Amino acid sequence: EVLLQLAALKHNVSGFNGIVIPSPWVTEYDRRPVWKQKTSKYPTFVFSHGDLAPHNLLFDTTTMTISAVVDWENAGFGPEEFLDYWAVEKDSYYAMYRDETKLARLISLLE
Repeated sequence: EVLLQLAALKHNVSGFNGIVIPSPWVTEYDRRPVWKQKTSKYPTFVFSHGDLAPHNLLFDTTTMTISAVVDWENAGFGPEEFLDYWAVEKDSYYAMYRDETKLARLISLLE
């Protein structure tokens, strides 16, 4: 529920506080040292965690619900299409690293 609330946050500038740090699956494919902010006339960028995967979730062992999300260094505002690639299942998460066509298309949204 909290992640949906965060995704509802929108902004007209990408990144966070002047810095753009793409998801690890982006930076593994494209190792440029600096990513420039993008601006839009309208608030088209959505807030995302940037590295949502099982290793960044803490669970309440009594209720087996998510109690915390950690590792927020990749968080910020980015293209809405990136929300489709938050994978919480291991095989899907690592599959993103192997699909170079998909990666190239998503990276083009950051340029």
